[in-house]
Amino acid sequence: MLKIYSYVNEYEKGFSMEAEMDTKEDFALFMKIFQDAILATRTYDPNFSLAKKGDYHFITAYKLKQKLEFTFVIEDDGFGIWVSPAKPEIAPLAST
Repeated sequence: MLKIYSYVNEYEKGFSMEAEMDTKEDFALFMKIFQDAILATRTYDPNFSLAKKGDYHFITAYKLKQKLEFTFVIEDDGFGIWVSPAKPEIAPLAST
């Protein structure tokens, strides 16, 4: 099951989401939501562009009290969006 706890659009700094995923299908849905967010932002603000590559961070919270942070490289040339995941890093979740 995919659970999204927060979504932040910092424009130049990128997007971040905090979510919990159990399966590869959850991850695929998560990426679809992310791509839709980029397209919606570009449609809403014609000046918004991801034409140059940048780093965008996703933080995924797992039930084992670990944080998995993915860094994605996004390229948007106006015709499509390509996402390349980098190596994830695992760290303890901050206590609440």
